[in-house]
Amino acid sequence: MELRSVLTKKQRLELSRAETIQDEITSDVRIVIPDASDMMDANRLQRETLLYPLDCSILACAQSHDAELVSFDSELQQAGALSPRDV
Repeated sequence: MELRSVLTKKQRLELSRAETIQDEITSDVRIVIPDASDMMDANRLQRETLLYPLDCSILACAQSHDAELVSFDSELQQAGALSPRDV
């Protein structure tokens, strides 16, 4: 959801182009569904960082599954995500 939203709203791509990019990216990654502990961790992160709730959910899931979150978002990078330049 986050990727589609950023691509269509911030990058102003057509939905079909955004979905093509999303399909390409998600074909090479493991999809993780948040569980209750992820949501508790996201709540703690949001309280500590005041990041957007969905960003906290994404970061909490990455952290709980020992995955590196890569993001262009500077606020997420300050909270632990990696910059694409660093990958």
